[in-house]
Amino acid sequence: MEDGWTRVGKGKGKPPAFVHGINPPMRDMTVEKIRVEFDSKMKRWRTSSCRKQVQNILDRQRPDEGWQIGNAVCLATASFSRDNWQCRQRSLLQIVAFIDIVRHLQSGQSTKILCYAQEPEYTPLDKKFLASIGVTALELELASDSLSLGAAAQHLNKTAFVFEPFMDLGLESMRELFGADVRLYIGSSMQRWIDDSNLNNAEIMSDLQESFKGRGATINADNIEHVRAQSRQATDFVHSRRSFRFPRFEEDPNVFEGLSIYWKEPQDEADV
Repeated sequence: MEDGWTRVGKGKGKPPAFVHGINPPMRDMTVEKIRVEFDSKMKRWRTSSCRKQVQNILDRQRPDEGWQIGNAVCLATASFSRDNWQCRQRSLLQIVAFIDIVRHLQSGQSTKILCYAQEPEYTPLDKKFLASIGVTALELELASDSLSLGAAAQHLNKTAFVFEPFMDLGLESMRELFGADVRLYIGSSMQRWIDDSNLNNAEIMSDLQESFKGRGATINADNIEHVRAQSRQATDFVHSRRSFRFPRFEEDPNVFEGLSIYWKEPQDEADV
């Protein structure tokens, strides 16, 4: 299987697989222009019923001591400056939602939440833009086959919030996420891998062949077991948490469709 991160190819609302070098940075793009687009998307998001519903969910499920988030990590938004208008608009709405959710979480606590974002296709311009809104862009070393979380894993712990809009989490990256036991997770990968557990081997093989069509990858029994292992991990993660489906964003339904919100219930002292 190929190196680096891949984006989800199945279902609605998923950006197409990005191939390095296909969509170069726009020549006339600047940080100021990205900020203008970002501010416009933020106004759109802040007036949406989706935003209100997300905040209501977080407020209703807020632990007695508060969420107490330390780090907030956004994974795989794609670039904000490359020459692909549709992908850029989706990416901006995703980072807008991430930032606004962090601000809402921050309003309920005194400790500052540190924000990070990681995406292998961020350009230098993207990183400058992120810095301008208080987000540190993490460097990602593309590890062969493992699809690990790279530097992002260092910022995951029991007080972390992870926002993962349609990243294809691999076995190693899922182990890192589960090992960190993050407090709050919004993403798409869990349900997708659970759904795969209902497929037979021939169906999994067919899906893998379709996903890697034209890439020269050889699919074998080990790949099928890899999918099974990911399904087991996802199932264990979901069973240890409560969840809500991410509300529908009426203004552009595909942007967040397929995401779910997961949080860990406070442990009852009687059960300790």
